Amino acid sequence: MCAHLGLRPLFIVRTAPKSYIELTRQQGGFTMVFRYQLYPFGQHEFARRVRETLTIPVDCPSRIADGTVQRFLKWHLSHPG
Repeated sequence: MCAHLGLRPLFIVRTAPKSYIELTRQQGGFTMVFRYQLYPFGQHEFARRVRETLTIPVDCPSRIADGTVQRFLKWHLSHPG
């Protein structure tokens, strides 16, 4: 579908099979995998309930770490569209 529409696939996920990540890369796309499931800043109580109920790593950061932003920017700049 992305090829037909002239789009590059972008997936921002907490987890994904390596085969899906590789297929996305082969199609010129990018998969950014986060260790934590992220919720909007200020939703700490909700995140705590999710963490306790589902026992998965969650966070509500006030901002995305610079290294993460740089990793995406590096990919974006190396794949002009």
